[in-house]
Amino acid sequence: MPQFRYPLCMRFPSVLLLCGLIAAAPVLSAQQTASAPAQKTTTTPAQTTKPAPPPLRLESLPPEPKALTPAQQKALETKRVLAAINNLARNQVNWGPAMSTPGYSLALIDKGHKSSPEGTQVTFSLHATGFQPGDSLTLLRWPLDSTVQKVTSGLTVDNTGQVICPEISQGDCLASMQPGDPVHIKEIAARGEPLRVAVVEAKTEKRAETTIIPFPLENTSGSCKLETILGTKNAGLVLLEGSGFPKSAQVEIHIVTYGQDHPVTTTTTAAGGLVVAVLPAVTGHTSGTTTISYKGASCSPSVSFPWGANSYHPL
Repeated sequence: MPQFRYPLCMRFPSVLLLCGLIAAAPVLSAQQTASAPAQKTTTTPAQTTKPAPPPLRLESLPPEPKALTPAQQKALETKRVLAAINNLARNQVNWGPAMSTPGYSLALIDKGHKSSPEGTQVTFSLHATGFQPGDSLTLLRWPLDSTVQKVTSGLTVDNTGQVICPEISQGDCLASMQPGDPVHIKEIAARGEPLRVAVVEAKTEKRAETTIIPFPLENTSGSCKLETILGTKNAGLVLLEGSGFPKSAQVEIHIVTYGQDHPVTTTTTAAGGLVVAVLPAVTGHTSGTTTISYKGASCSPSVSFPWGANSYHPL
């Protein structure tokens, strides 16, 4: 993920409007043509032959496209970066119940913390609903700064819904697990880092997704809560989630970096929630701290986070 230097925010459908959305260029498909079979013709003495068309001359050709100017190239690159950011933010917002098959869900159960040289290790077990014992499940994870990855396959659920590796597996889980063992995910994370997990049934492709933040980066004031969730390890993209705000109302969120205040006015959901994507980087700086706050009649939450070079630190 590149180092972003575009001060902007984005707001998402069903929660907020999108701010600064760049429309994607239409995808052009190649035109397919079919040649008709040649037909025989006969000529009579009265018929005359049409003169051949003149040869194609150089000046008859359409003009070659002009090369983009540096300003146009920069604008095009900006659009591409914003489109990539927008896609990443949307996928992270939707990961979980929104992308799960109706009636299917997945939960991560905290089984304990352990200190390690790399940081605090948290162990989770997995419990799924909707699946049946005997279903063949594949476990997926989506780490920061990476694509969705397969962890193992051939899993199933027991009678309690716990995800396990069965004695007879249709996948590869027995290569790293003992028969009947429950799945345990061990995670070392920074504040605000999401743990995103999914299980997918091999035949029906029914799926359940979930996200958990082992070490939340949040602040609560009165009924309102603001939480920042890392979109990239260096916080080049951060999702701001809020709850407990006035319902279906316009609220102003202040995003301050190096003394520069970028207020964002948005409309909360009917439940009083909000989601805003923030790019905190400021031109001329490679790292810093951003503070996001709201001041209302009954609550004033504020949350700060580091971003940029060397800002990622597991607990």
